[in-house]
Amino acid sequence: MLQNASARCGRRTDGSTTLASAERGRPGRAVAGTQWWRLPTIPETGYLWQYLTYHLTAAGLAAELDQVCCDLRFLAIRLRQWGTAAVEGDLARSASPTAGQLRQTVAQAAHLLGPIEPIAALTTILTGRLGGVPEVAKQLPALRSDLHAWTAWPARRLPDQPSDALTRTVAGHVGPVNAVAIAADGTWLASGGNDGTVRIWAADGTPRARLHRPWRPGERGGDRARRDLASQRRRGRGGADLGRYRPWHPMRPPPMARSPVSCQPD
Repeated sequence: MLQNASARCGRRTDGSTTLASAERGRPGRAVAGTQWWRLPTIPETGYLWQYLTYHLTAAGLAAELDQVCCDLRFLAIRLRQWGTAAVEGDLARSASPTAGQLRQTVAQAAHLLGPIEPIAALTTILTGRLGGVPEVAKQLPALRSDLHAWTAWPARRLPDQPSDALTRTVAGHVGPVNAVAIAADGTWLASGGNDGTVRIWAADGTPRARLHRPWRPGERGGDRARRDLASQRRRGRGGADLGRYRPWHPMRPPPMARSPVSCQPD
């Protein structure tokens, strides 16, 4: 199926082959020849970029999967085009210890790897956070030459290097965050801060909504977040959508809530 998908995606409208440089790495060939990062980022190859690691997993090609997931060129392009969630999804499918370390690093630095200009700077930021994964240092010359990108490598531990206990960093609030509530099913969470907003996040850190509410005299954002969430639990309803607060019926949740959930302060 993977070969069929690459064959369908492998030709431009003028009929010329766009995967010529990657064909050496098709399943069934020697793993050493795999160069999936050479896939052009055009609409015709979008499916293959999005589902390559899924099909490698389904085909039982563990060695091929590990190589793709630990190739900084492939990860850099995925990061530029599809963001940190796509990169984490790919890395999660690999059982390689290096892939596990890369996934943790990307999750911890996700707040630094958002949209930026020029977009090539994402590669520089990413490599600058990989000091804890020395196995990939030897890939930096190829990353620079093949993607024409600047790379960085810390000479010593960065002063803002997070603890290994940190699983993810999400960014969005302007100022201190005073309250966090996690949905009982673990699929989303809400945070309240002094910037006057309550923000809703998916479990992978993807922003889902932002809630604005009027201030009460002397009230902080975290106090308001706790008040809003407690009120929603009591009434079995609540919601947010792009800065608008709107209640919904517990048996008819909006698209952002697939089933009724409740929030626990812990």
